[in-house]
Amino acid sequence: MNVGVLDALLYILSRCGPDAQLTVNISFGTLAGPHDGSSTLEAAMDQLVELYGGRLQIVLAAGNGYQLRTHANIPLTASRKPVFPWMRKAVLDWQVQPDDQTQSFLELWLPPDAHGVEIEVTPPGHPALPALRFGQSAMWINGAGKPCCALIFPRSVATGENGTCALLALAGTFSFDRAVVTAPSGRWRVKLATRTGNVVIDAYIERDDIVNGSRNGARQSHFEDAAYDLDAVVDRPSNPSLIRRSGSFNSIATGDHTVAVGATRMSHTTALRDIPDPKWARYSPRVPDPDRTRPERSDVVKAPGAEGYGDENPTLEGVTAAGTRSGAVVRLRGTSAASPQVARQLLNASRRR
Repeated sequence: MNVGVLDALLYILSRCGPDAQLTVNISFGTLAGPHDGSSTLEAAMDQLVELYGGRLQIVLAAGNGYQLRTHANIPLTASRKPVFPWMRKAVLDWQVQPDDQTQSFLELWLPPDAHGVEIEVTPPGHPALPALRFGQSAMWINGAGKPCCALIFPRSVATGENGTCALLALAGTFSFDRAVVTAPSGRWRVKLATRTGNVVIDAYIERDDIVNGSRNGARQSHFEDAAYDLDAVVDRPSNPSLIRRSGSFNSIATGDHTVAVGATRMSHTTALRDIPDPKWARYSPRVPDPDRTRPERSDVVKAPGAEGYGDENPTLEGVTAAGTRSGAVVRLRGTSAASPQVARQLLNASRRR
């Protein structure tokens, strides 16, 4: 996606006059990545905004993954007497779906000083694989001698500047082609520990849903934890679950010079007392961040910088939008519907200057 988005931006810029005021909306995104603005695409977009000296604005959706259980925050410590939420060892249960014809990816983002971290992976129904340390990598070979799982724990990565990323990659769990290698579906267990100091790790499951108009056989995986409150809307700081809604954010929308847009409701009621701020849509990151007291990596972005309507009210999701045929209307929902509204507001404001 990086190349496609950047090519599109460069094409747009090449077709406009030297004095044009440009506002570009990007209603798409991913879930995995550094989330600190240092990814390749984010750095490129920031550079373009800087080069055009205020004539270019880029607006992105903040993401709809707030309730998808695709993010976990793990504060690890080597102390023998850890104080909550810090812990000596952590266990992540990654539920990989059956009938998934696409690969699944789990990224573990660590700070630069995470040299003492160990990662152990246990496939469903199989013994644990040997634990890996900083700078190591390994593959799990099936009975036919084919790799169906790989864990790469490099010292540095090109996909982010702050620290490193350990990548756990799985083959799909199903294929109509018998020659294609598949991985077992079910609960993959990832154990984490550190031998030195305090380390905050963020785990992100990459987006794996079916995009409108495509049939790729994808099925979104997620984390499982008995302590996670499925009935809640936001994270409670006292909840011991490693799975955190806060931090579920579009990973290409955390740049310094781009605008990330969350989704709100046109109307809401303060009678929803179990929700700290009922104006925000359930699926959207929000301001202020309800979990802001939790330990986090440096420069991680968890809250949007702007807001637009994504739902009419708590009962009726989505907003009315124009269809592709004359006089047609459709319902659009999500931060992808909210971000173009903000893009229009920014463009109108730039014209008045």
